[in-house]
Amino acid sequence: MQIKNRFLIFLVFCFFACSNGGETIITVGKKTVTDKELLNLYAKYKESVDIKTISKASFISQLIERLILEEEAKKMGIVITEDEINAFLKENNIDEKKKDMVKHYLLRDKISHKLVEDIKIDEALINEIERNLLDVQPEKYIFYQIVLNSKEEAIKALEEIRGGLDFNKAVEKYSTLPEKTRGGIVDYLNADELPVELLNQLRKMKKGEISSIISSPFGFHIIKLKEYIPKGQIDKGDKRKRAIEEAKKVMQGNVYADWIAKKKKEYGVNIKWELVEKIN
Repeated sequence: MQIKNRFLIFLVFCFFACSNGGETIITVGKKTVTDKELLNLYAKYKESVDIKTISKASFISQLIERLILEEEAKKMGIVITEDEINAFLKENNIDEKKKDMVKHYLLRDKISHKLVEDIKIDEALINEIERNLLDVQPEKYIFYQIVLNSKEEAIKALEEIRGGLDFNKAVEKYSTLPEKTRGGIVDYLNADELPVELLNQLRKMKKGEISSIISSPFGFHIIKLKEYIPKGQIDKGDKRKRAIEEAKKVMQGNVYADWIAKKKKEYGVNIKWELVEKIN
């Protein structure tokens, strides 16, 4: 399963309860965020992702969105269970310390699904997507990887993994790639797009197996196989189902974007940007 950019954004926020300390810097309906709370959240944000990838304005916008989601979920009777959170953590190789952030990602996903329950999918959109889908499923590997700059670092990482260090923790500790925030998952490349060194190793591996050190032009890799999808002709019925699912996602995204924009107006949002700019 590919973790989209929207999930990366949600990962930067931790669950918090608003307090009375500090000066109010953001108001969303009846909820407030103080300068102290925002400073704490922003500090954790900078520790979680590359600060250059998302602006401070985007950070604020996503925080506001999250506060609205929490309130709207209560009205809709939507809850996220511990089992759902744990299953998502396991499936995506995400560390347990990010439980609260995963909860908010799943909350958004459930709400967006709820919004389109009674909306008919545009047949023209389904047909367009179906025409653009491949008739043949290429050979594909979904795996987690740690990429390092030196063999010495790779040896150290592999020794720790073999000594009991969880692979996900090893990804966070050692990997040099941005995918480390997603557990190091690689699920967007077909086999013929992978470096031959990795492909040769993957073809020898079983699900859940961890490789030895692999050298490629991109560095030194340690990989863990999640899933193998063989090459094959795609059944017309399956292709149609895929097109419907893709159309649902497109519609869901559009409907959600309109809904959250409307909710922001309904709640009323006030931001003291002059104070926000002082936060580093």
